[in-house]
Amino acid sequence: MELSQENEFEVDEFSLNFSYENELCVLLDWIRLVVLMAKE
Repeated sequence: MELSQENEFEVDEFSLNFSYENELCVLLDWIRLVVLMAKE
């Protein structure tokens, strides 16, 4: 049981980091778009 719980925790931590990086990429793309529109 303990091993299984540790594995689940590691998976949750990994998906949390992955999700955070995804959000950051989306945010950077949005900022890029706003900058391009401001230049026009």
